[in-house]
Amino acid sequence: MKTAVLPWFLQVISVTFAYELKCPAPGHWRLRARKFYCGQSYVCLLRSPENSYRETCDGLDISNIGSKLIFQPYFNKADCSYKRYQPFPFSTDGHNNCVYQKSFCNEEGQIVYHEGSMRNDTTCRCDPLDGYIFVSKPEHNCYCIPSKEDCACRKLTCDYKDNLCPYVGNAVLNISCEEIIARP
Repeated sequence: MKTAVLPWFLQVISVTFAYELKCPAPGHWRLRARKFYCGQSYVCLLRSPENSYRETCDGLDISNIGSKLIFQPYFNKADCSYKRYQPFPFSTDGHNNCVYQKSFCNEEGQIVYHEGSMRNDTTCRCDPLDGYIFVSKPEHNCYCIPSKEDCACRKLTCDYKDNLCPYVGNAVLNISCEEIIARP
């Protein structure tokens, strides 16, 4: 019986030492703060250059728009990854990464208009070369912002009753933003 317990015990120890700390979800930060007796000053951030996470009671801090904070070994500003953006000042209160993930322009007929930045979301447009237009008119004629509005596209179809066939060959591209305008 003792020989069966020993391999299990060694396995538990090896898994424990191999565990890599990830910061808790924002809703759990207050629970971790109680565990460390931090009060409102609990922080869990990425440590650079080790690329590991660190929990501490160093207190909260705020960074600029388009950036986040990391430990290096003290608070230091770092850029958001290319997949995320931060449109308002970053706070370490419950966060360890830039708040929003950039949108994807991968619905039917959508293409990327602008990749976005560390401060802004990606913008999408409908592919005019394949005959797609917006289902509903976006705030901007040429593109839409998926995090703020509906960016659905639809394919233009022929209406033989009106002799209007607005496919790419019979459509006009608006020079200002290459928006398709059906030719009468």
